[in-house]
Order: sequence, then structure tokens, then C-alpha cells
Amino acid sequence: MQTPHQINTFMNIYFNQKALIYNSEGKFLALKAAYKKFLWDLPGGGVEIPEEHEPGLRREIREETGLEVENIQPIQVHSGHNKEEGFYIILICYSCNALSGDVQLSQEHTEYRWVTKEEFLELEAIPYQKDLVRSLKS
Repeated sequence: MQTPHQINTFMNIYFNQKALIYNSEGKFLALKAAYKKFLWDLPGGGVEIPEEHEPGLRREIREETGLEVENIQPIQVHSGHNKEEGFYIILICYSCNALSGDVQLSQEHTEYRWVTKEEFLELEAIPYQKDLVRSLKS
């Protein structure tokens, strides 16, 4: 019998993070994914162990958008278990500010927009990210 302090070593665990990157007008950056059926996405991605979260987030943002950011603050933590695919995910969402608005997309994305909460909710976006944005205080 497993005790509460034992870790399931058979399960893949993914650490993921996303960012609401705000510009000087108070809008945040949305990216159109070149994969995921071309849905709109938020910048960010996986943490490469033993990488720490903030440097990993900065790396992902830089790789995907060419932006440097400041004032990184965690705003939400989500977790979930996908029994069918055998993984557990921990997602941290951050808020931060872009030091410039000069976005340079990687090949992972085809387009970008600076959007309000309401504009993002109108986009065909990844469902859990819409839930995340919907839960934000205006």
C-alpha cells in the first residue's frame, strides 16, 4: 500500500508555464500556434529540468517572441492528471511586462496580437488557456 508521501515513479510529470506578457497599453500577447490546429496560445512552455522556473520562462519567452520581460509574478497554479496518456501536469501562469513591443516570432507561431481579456476570449484559443484568462480579474 502506498503512503501519502510516496511518489508515483511510473507517471510522467510535466512542468509547464505560460505568461501574460503586458505591453505599455495594458494588453497582453497572444500567439497563433503553428501546431495545435492553429489555435491561439500564450507564450511559454516546458521547464527543462534542472532549470529553475523563472529562467526557464524567460528562455521560452525569448525563444518564442524575441522579447525580454520584467516584473515576473506568478498569478495561478493548475494541475491535472491525464490517465489515458499517463501523465500529470503542473502549470504555473505568470504576469510580466514586455520591455519592448518588438515581437519576433519563432517557427512555433505564425501570428501575434496584443489583446484585451475580452478579445482573447473571442479567439479560437486552447481551452484551458481561455479558462485561465476568463478567471482573471479585469
